[in-house]
Amino acid sequence: MESDSSTWAGRYSWGDENEATPGLNQDGGKLVTNLNQYMVSNTRIFSPTVVSEFRFGYTSFYNAIGRLLAFERNVVDELGIPGLEGGDPVA
Repeated sequence: MESDSSTWAGRYSWGDENEATPGLNQDGGKLVTNLNQYMVSNTRIFSPTVVSEFRFGYTSFYNAIGRLLAFERNVVDELGIPGLEGGDPVA
């Protein structure tokens, strides 16, 4: 039930940064950072002495340092060595 005594607020923030550091023979580094933030709140005034506040927030953050060819080539799988599997695509 909405009324003049209820106030809602919300926010969404995001970031996506990819930084490459060149090196010789494609041996540079790559920094990958992704984030999402959500927030919602409600303040409700029932009387001059009774106030209720609800807040909810969620943050998702991913940060990895890898080689320059990360997400572009899977060298471990390209070698085809039996019993050796490639790892996370960022590596």
